[in-house]
Amino acid sequence: HFRSISIFLRHFISKNSWKFKHIFVVTNQRCVGRGIISEMQLAEIHSKMNEKILKCGGRIDKIYCSFAVDSSASDRKPQTGMFLQIQRDFADVKQGEIGDCLYIIKGTYYENLYIK
Repeated sequence: HFRSISIFLRHFISKNSWKFKHIFVVTNQRCVGRGIISEMQLAEIHSKMNEKILKCGGRIDKIYCSFAVDSSASDRKPQTGMFLQIQRDFADVKQGEIGDCLYIIKGTYYENLYIK
């Protein structure tokens, strides 16, 4: 899936990383919860994505994933669980500061890039 958005994402992040104190990827990955791919496989995808972005001069501070299958789980978007985790991990991020969103939609692939 990353290949389909990689050029756009790499360009956006590499050109704009310097503007933001933090860049987070917040993503629902039900495919792991359903056993379609493993956490290790997803980590490899994220690692490759990060490598490409770093090579272009960009950065991602942290990737947050929910593997929950149930859409109402507290750690799945649009619930607040992953955003609360960001606030625990990054003390300088305050409530209400997370919200500048870039929605990347390509086919059935859906990802949010949260930038602050």
